[in-house]
Amino acid sequence: MDELAVLAAAFREPISTVTLQIYASKLDDIEPSRLVVALDRACRELKFFPKIAELRNLAGVGANSSDEEIDGAWLWITRHVRRHGADEEAICHFTDPPEVTVRGNAQYRREIARRRESKAEEIMHAHPDMYWADARADALKYWIPVTVTPVPPIPKAIQHALRQLGFDLRGGLERIESADEKTVGFVRKEFAEAYRRGRAIERRETMALKFVAQPALGDGAKHEAEQTGAEIQARRA
Repeated sequence: MDELAVLAAAFREPISTVTLQIYASKLDDIEPSRLVVALDRACRELKFFPKIAELRNLAGVGANSSDEEIDGAWLWITRHVRRHGADEEAICHFTDPPEVTVRGNAQYRREIARRRESKAEEIMHAHPDMYWADARADALKYWIPVTVTPVPPIPKAIQHALRQLGFDLRGGLERIESADEKTVGFVRKEFAEAYRRGRAIERRETMALKFVAQPALGDGAKHEAEQTGAEIQARRA
């Protein structure tokens, strides 16, 4: 990277080609605009040639700068697991008394059946001469109000972290769900490391898509660009 070589010259730091390649490989996930800012800040703010971690922090993607984002991601996924479980089940809230909130199809069906039975008993109490089968049939006609909260999609970087935790998405959710006071710290640390890798992959994919999306210049556009460049050079001369 030419910019790194210039930075090394500014600090009068001898730097080898191998070292430059190492720096380049560890910084290639950072957006070019952020990297330029980081190099400029390093030149103005630091007293010694920066380590890779220092440049990443100056670019806003280092371990220290990303702690807040990781904390937010961990809070999001732990709440998600508490609400929807490792099976990612929807939340159903029955609004008629008694108000009950259940999770998943199995609990939903059991609550529906319980309320149907309760309604049939009310009908039998009001009409003692009615057969039980008829009361149950009438109970099916009553609408049971229920509000369903669907399962929100898991953000891509968090999905990546979960797959690193448990080899697949379900396995990662199960590890978080089963973590106790003794193991939650280890799971949290693994999640943070995997999340950082996931965000780096996202940034690379975004940069690749931007590169692919750039339209190719046709012959006419190329000629116009070359002509414009020649005019600029002529005015400068």
